[in-house]
Amino acid sequence: MYSGELARLAGVSGVYTVKVTAEGISSPLEKTLGADGLKKLADAVGAKAGDLIVAVAARRRTKAPRWASTAW
Repeated sequence: MYSGELARLAGVSGVYTVKVTAEGISSPLEKTLGADGLKKLADAVGAKAGDLIVAVAARRRTKAPRWASTAW
C-alpha cells in the first residue's frame, strides 16, 4: 500500500513530501512554496540530511486508523 492509499483511507485529500539530502531540499511543493519556503519548513521541523518530511491536507480534522502506525 502506498502513501496515497493510506491517506485516502484516513480521510485526507493529499500527501506532501519534502526530501532533505546533503545536496539540498527537494519537493513538488517547491512550485508553491519556493526554495526559501522549503528551507524554512525544514528548519522549522528540525529536519536534517536523510530526513523525509511528510504532511497531509484535509478539509476536516482526521485521525489515522489504528493499524496505520504499524503499516510503515
